[in-house]
Amino acid sequence: LDGVMPPLRRARAERECVTANGLLERGLERWLRDAMVDAEIPSSLAQEVSAAAARARAAFAECGEWLAQVGAATDAARNPADSNLTGYACGESLFATLLSVGHFSMVSPRALLARAEQEIEVAQAHLDRVTAAEGGTWSDVQAALAADHPLVEQYYDTFHRRWQECRTRVTEQNAVTWPEWPIRYVPIPAWAAEFAPQLYWLFYRSPAPFDPYDTYEYVVTAIDTSLEPDEQERRLRVWNHSSITLNHVVHHGAVGHHVQNWHARHRSASRIGSIAAVDCANRIGMFLGGSMAEGWACYATVLMEELGLLTPLEWIAEQHTHVRMLARAIVDVRLHLGDLTLPECVAYYERTVGMSAQVATAEATKNSMFPCTALMYWLGTQGILDLRRDVKSRLGEQFSLRAFHDELLGWGAIPVPLIAAMMTESAG
Repeated sequence: LDGVMPPLRRARAERECVTANGLLERGLERWLRDAMVDAEIPSSLAQEVSAAAARARAAFAECGEWLAQVGAATDAARNPADSNLTGYACGESLFATLLSVGHFSMVSPRALLARAEQEIEVAQAHLDRVTAAEGGTWSDVQAALAADHPLVEQYYDTFHRRWQECRTRVTEQNAVTWPEWPIRYVPIPAWAAEFAPQLYWLFYRSPAPFDPYDTYEYVVTAIDTSLEPDEQERRLRVWNHSSITLNHVVHHGAVGHHVQNWHARHRSASRIGSIAAVDCANRIGMFLGGSMAEGWACYATVLMEELGLLTPLEWIAEQHTHVRMLARAIVDVRLHLGDLTLPECVAYYERTVGMSAQVATAEATKNSMFPCTALMYWLGTQGILDLRRDVKSRLGEQFSLRAFHDELLGWGAIPVPLIAAMMTESAG
């Protein structure tokens, strides 16, 4: 790196080094203690794990020291006024390569950007209308969403109830093949709870594609009567009905990622299609799996809106999610093509989506680290919608929603533009 590292990326890496050190010390010690009490592992194995963790902690500490040294050298050499302006963009050439080779999109970055900017204007105007119909602004809707949460004694049951309602609605409407592959929502382990928010720690992590599974455990933030009432309320306002339904049921644990994972592992003729979207240490296993995995999961919330599952508040929240998805695509392109500096991306998120400065900074930093990745959510979702429209137009009354979805998912986690091309060619 020649002693140069963008400061926001460095700060994130330093935080993760500190957090990983704590996880491998206090968190792991607690896990080992509990596992030994439950007789899950022998003491000899616990000692080996502790020794390995000590070596890993030393490596994280060494990395943290190197980051500090690089940061000191960079800060001393750089004009403070430029500290947040350079080093965050990959450049138009690499971005175009990632788009065409990684996502199999034959549309240029500039053309995609033009479409996204047109669509966000329409989506923002629609969101403004539906929020105004509720008698307020998006901030007012956010407050209503936070207040609409389950009681603490109903918290875990709410996940399972909405999951079953989603499955029942999909089955009754004959929307997609959904085999028996249940989810069990459980509290995140106590040994990990302190550290998970600072790491890439997923609530739902795709099951390993070649391992046997019956019921899969989906971890969620623990909320129970052992917490102080104020803390119960604070957590419940975050884990409200809309968040539970849209994010943790529809998008991840139900018809979204979970159903897509089943089709990829059981029906894809391609080994790449089976494994590409498997969650790994840092995002999914293969870049090319993103537009299908995330595109389908985002499309799933559109589908469940069409099938009538969402409440009025959840429906408004979904409209805001659509605006946010478009904003992320726009920032991804404009940042890496050099149209916007990172601070300008942060301001765009604050202005367009209503993110706080802290959330917007974290989002823009992540955009800079993973070029052409935020784009894949909209690229995949819009690709599925466009393909469905074309297939329905061609088939007319013979169109079957379930047949379309099953054929789409049967390709596995490969790029949506590639699937669309193959489905269109096979039809012709």
